[in-house]
Order: sequence, then structure tokens, then C-alpha cells
Amino acid sequence: MNQAVARNRRSGGRVELLLIDLDDFKKVNDTLGTAPGDELIRAVAARMAGCLRPADTLARLGGDEFAVLVEGLDDLELAALAERLLEVVRVAGPGGSPRPDHHGQHRHRLGQDH
Repeated sequence: MNQAVARNRRSGGRVELLLIDLDDFKKVNDTLGTAPGDELIRAVAARMAGCLRPADTLARLGGDEFAVLVEGLDDLELAALAERLLEVVRVAGPGGSPRPDHHGQHRHRLGQDH
């Protein structure tokens, strides 16, 4: 992340960080166990990765939280990416429907003052 910020600070580009938290994911683990929960997390991660460019970074922060680091997108491209990511994580799972936490999703411009 530090390299992306430094690179874009020099070039005047943008670095964006999207945080995605899956709602009610604990219900999957509680009702079905951790193995199906892990399988669901891998499936969600694969779906999100399919939305990204090769230079973008997807990371699992822990539990049901993910971060996506992207560079060089304008506001419209970033909004479109966020919508695609939200759409692919809206998967029906047994024992609940993990959905993006719209309250927990944040957009933050790195390296810029607010």
C-alpha cells in the first residue's frame, strides 16, 4: 500500500481502498460449521477477484472482512467497481444470506488530506 501511495503521489494518480464486510457470515459458521464457512469465503474471494484488474490487490483481512486496493480509477470507474463487487458477494448461503455491510464499506483516498 505504501508503494502504491508513493507511486501515485509522484504521478498525481489516485489510490483507493474499498473495505468489504459480509453481514451475518457468523450464522454460516454457527449453523454449518467452519468448513462450509471457509468454502463460502473462498468462493466470495474468487468472485471478487474476477472483478479486478491484474494490478489490483484483494486481501482478506480476517474473518469476513476484505480489502481491495485499486489505482488509477476515476469516480465513475470506482463506483462501477464497487457495484460489481457488491453484486458478486450477494450470494445466498445456507443459514443466512451473507451480504455486503453497506455501513461497513468505506471509501478513503490514501495520501490525501480530508
